Amino acid sequence: MRQIILCIATILTVSSAAAEGLRLEAGYGVCKAQKAQDGTWYQDGYEHHLKLQDQCGELGIAYDTPIRNVRLAARYVSLGQFSTHAIANADDNDDASRRGQVYADNRRPECAANFAADCLYQWNGSGGVKGALFAVGWEPVQVGPVRLGVEAGMFFYKARWREVITPIDCPANSCWQMQIDQRTSWKHAPEFALTARWDWLYAAVRRYELRMPGGTTDPTAPSQAPGITTGFRGPIYQFVAGVSYKF
Repeated sequence: MRQIILCIATILTVSSAAAEGLRLEAGYGVCKAQKAQDGTWYQDGYEHHLKLQDQCGELGIAYDTPIRNVRLAARYVSLGQFSTHAIANADDNDDASRRGQVYADNRRPECAANFAADCLYQWNGSGGVKGALFAVGWEPVQVGPVRLGVEAGMFFYKARWREVITPIDCPANSCWQMQIDQRTSWKHAPEFALTARWDWLYAAVRRYELRMPGGTTDPTAPSQAPGITTGFRGPIYQFVAGVSYKF
């Protein structure tokens, strides 16, 4: 977060000499991610609910450059919170082909006592993506008072995911739970958009080409397993509308 604020502050300082072209922008809308593959915290053969759409927003600055119809922008972006809720089997060594071969009964008493292979559990996960977008926009088309254009940028982000596993059969007040927290280091991905702007209002449809680094869905795997395993994947689409205040 501190790095993002410093980047935006730097751009604001550099652009202060040309403040007549500087705008403060704030937008709000909806973001939609793609579902992860079957077996990533949920299994198609069992009950599950995937929430892959959520409210999202952005805040930043834009600069109308002296180059005709070209704009620069720096934004803090939150792409929403996604979640999965599923009843799924704890496949032995995360291998679906062994399901039902280790033990015939995946709701045996051992499953309620502790985490064990080939057992049925409740899996609840949630997470999202936040970061900074640096983009260049071009608005060559004007239809009445509305300017239409395209945008391309680079999105620097961190992703996170938390998974909580609990037994579905256990005596009252004696249920255990296992919590797995995952977070990436700083990653980057390209962004492309179609934009529309009218006076102090704007709208955009953006596509963030996120490729989530894959880890493992086995909760007993070492915590240093490479990447993280989320219940969603890219690309993430953002449909946003907002206000653009000119200094």
